[in-house]
Amino acid sequence: MSGLMKGSETRKGSLIVAAQRKYPIELREFVTHIAIDVRKEPDTRVRAYHWNREHVGARPEALRTWVRQAETDHGARHGLTTDDQTLITELECEVRELRRANPDATDSVFIHR
Repeated sequence: MSGLMKGSETRKGSLIVAAQRKYPIELREFVTHIAIDVRKEPDTRVRAYHWNREHVGARPEALRTWVRQAETDHGARHGLTTDDQTLITELECEVRELRRANPDATDSVFIHR
């Protein structure tokens, strides 16, 4: 596996299949961008989430999650960025594959300590 994998993915045998999303990525990005702009004014902050519910159909908590992640990705909030999360997931998958391919190597590490 080389390169970063986008989106959530599930393993099916040795084939990696992208999980289906409830909302298209383009819609999430569009609604998140609007919500971030609207949130800049304190009196419209709550209305942004309810507008999303009425016009897009996504629950307010989903939009809050998208906005928090977008703020993290742009450095406005502390936490793991989407790219960091994807890299960690990819590395964890690679470690599992290596351990599965060579189980004796992980056992010998504990013997030499």
